[in-house]
Amino acid sequence: MLLSPIIKELIEKRIGKEIRYPADCVQLSYEIEKHTTHRISANTLKRLLGFIGEVQTPRLYTLDAIAKYIHFNNWNDLSESLNQPNNTTLLEITEQNNDDNRKSVEKCLFRVVNSLNSRFQIGEILEISFYKPDEE
Repeated sequence: MLLSPIIKELIEKRIGKEIRYPADCVQLSYEIEKHTTHRISANTLKRLLGFIGEVQTPRLYTLDAIAKYIHFNNWNDLSESLNQPNNTTLLEITEQNNDDNRKSVEKCLFRVVNSLNSRFQIGEILEISFYKPDEE
């Protein structure tokens, strides 16, 4: 089993660089252990990323560690998320009301904290404005 291109992209975003060479898996192994306390050997990562040998079915422990590294609770949550179209999680970071004479329009700012199969990128700030009728 090779990791999907989407999962590889999420790992690359998390580590902050493209994984192009087998040697990159040594650093990735260290980073996964540092951030999750789960140890995955560089050779296992090389197999999962297609750099060496035939790929055996990885243990759930390995898959859970990869999922945790890219901010999911476990492999099942990650797999479920990949099957959801346009899956984006937003975190509201501030709320503002217009102080000019248009109090019926409210604006909220959101930061994208998770995004799979979506056009939104992690870290983007979205401003959403909506009309709220004045109460009489």
